[in-house]
Amino acid sequence: MPVEAPPGFERISSEEVEQGPTVGVRTFYTAPSGRHIVYTAGVLMDFFEEPPETKVQLADGSDGWLFSSSGKKWILFWYQDDSCKQFSIGGQGFSRSQFIGQMRELGILPPA
Repeated sequence: MPVEAPPGFERISSEEVEQGPTVGVRTFYTAPSGRHIVYTAGVLMDFFEEPPETKVQLADGSDGWLFSSSGKKWILFWYQDDSCKQFSIGGQGFSRSQFIGQMRELGILPPA
């Protein structure tokens, strides 16, 4: 992943995901607050049935897409020009503003 785990989150597991001729990775983190984060690199989008909630501009100026599942789970998805191509960070236990704030703290989204 292009960013480290947020402070206070502990890595609990990681799994490889076959994606045709390549292998993607999902890494799972949890925090004592009950929040969960999942980082994916090189994993095709298989998140929610709903379309993106909104298109967002990332800190580097490229486009990302914010997805939500009933306002309880959040996923920020983007493409990056490297070997993994597709990245996402998903969160559970966050409000929309908390998730966006966390993405800003990680430097993925620009400051408010």
